[in-house]
Amino acid sequence: MINDSFLNLSILEASPDGIVVTDLKGLVVRASQSAVNMFGFKCHSEVEGLNVLNFIDVKEHELVYECIAMMLRGDNGGAKEYTGVRVDGESFNLEINNNVIRDIEGEISGFIFITRDISERKKDAESLMRNNMIMEAIFEAVPGMIYLYDSDGNLVRWNKKHQQLTRYSQEEIAGKHVMDWFKDDPKSTEIIKEGIRQAFEEGFGEVEALLRRKDGERIPMYFTASGVEIEGKQYLAGIGVDLTEQRERESELIKATERAQDADRLKTAFLQNISHEIRTPLNSILGFLELINDPETDSISREDYIKIVTISGRRLLGIITDIISISSLQTGQERCIYSDVSLKLLLQNIYENYLVFAHEKGVDFVINAPEEDVVIITDESKLLQVIGNLLSNAFKFTERGYALLDCKVADGKVHFCVKDTGIGIKNEFINNIFNVFTQGDINLNRGYEGSGLGLSIAKAYINLMGGEIKVKSKFGEGSEFSFSLPVNIK
Repeated sequence: MINDSFLNLSILEASPDGIVVTDLKGLVVRASQSAVNMFGFKCHSEVEGLNVLNFIDVKEHELVYECIAMMLRGDNGGAKEYTGVRVDGESFNLEINNNVIRDIEGEISGFIFITRDISERKKDAESLMRNNMIMEAIFEAVPGMIYLYDSDGNLVRWNKKHQQLTRYSQEEIAGKHVMDWFKDDPKSTEIIKEGIRQAFEEGFGEVEALLRRKDGERIPMYFTASGVEIEGKQYLAGIGVDLTEQRERESELIKATERAQDADRLKTAFLQNISHEIRTPLNSILGFLELINDPETDSISREDYIKIVTISGRRLLGIITDIISISSLQTGQERCIYSDVSLKLLLQNIYENYLVFAHEKGVDFVINAPEEDVVIITDESKLLQVIGNLLSNAFKFTERGYALLDCKVADGKVHFCVKDTGIGIKNEFINNIFNVFTQGDINLNRGYEGSGLGLSIAKAYINLMGGEIKVKSKFGEGSEFSFSLPVNIK
């Protein structure tokens, strides 16, 4: 029989935990009110006589047997967790501390199970775990480097972004001192010291400094930090953001602004130039027309004036044509009109038209053409305008020497090259000479006629016809423009 001292009701009922006493067979001989309530029974009588296994999920009965075996060997095993089962079948988290009961002879006469419903505790633990996982996910998802330094300035907590930015492994980065990132950089060192002072004295600090990576590269960083107390100890916690891309964007923005300003300046200069270029031949035409109509003008002078008016008219027509062409190109309205073109006739026409320019400038004009005539399919009008623009520039900027037009057909393409011994192009202008509104050097070229659109139109037409143009030049020695067009040869 179980000693009545172990069944002291005052002890059973005073415990907030459930207490279940069984015999050696595991049958309940006594249960506290807390235990009765815990397992969903109404009174003690409903519990007494039941096997303790009734309170445990059937899947865990083997664990109970093992626990009883341990107790019989003299090892209670400490607290264990089970899946408890209430009388209505509801499961809950159950913690059990157990021990043997001995009679007055010291023999084991039964078992005592101290039960505790730990469902809320488990929920709290799971909630805490979830929160920790969420915080860890946020910790790693932050785009910047996160850091926590102890009061000695040693790194004790960081995220993966910290390793990526500094390029140190997890083992290498542990314990790094806050000042290690700014070695051999007195300016950044002083800035960081000031930021740390702000963090502890003012509650928040923010600075920009150069962080030194493992490979020695320094990158611009924006740091924020606060002094925090954790378990009575002071720490420096904060975030660092890489400013490299921002600096690059700012640099690009500055460059874009400068390009826009340059474009605006060039456009203004172009408009002033085009206004001058239009007014000059127009004034010449109007002025000489008055002289032609003057009755006192003799016939010889009148013929000279008519020639001048004709030249000025052609010049004005060329300028207007350039303006219309560039406008059409910029709006995407320009199209190619293909036809059969005899290279022999094309080059002969060009030679006759531009020979007069050569005579006026006192320079030689040479055309190297294929020995046999070749008929190609291309846009004759655009091809003439391209070659014309290149030759016009060659004669315009050449005071002595020659202007050369070379033409040959090979590999399904027709290749043209316009070469001169003129003033050439400065290196700083080579990459911009095909841009609209650019004429080599706006100030330098004020001594030369022209709208500045010729090369832009030439390049655009060549691209439209499926070709490409290249330029080689040396300032003071001359220029060479070459382009190739894909053609169908008949």
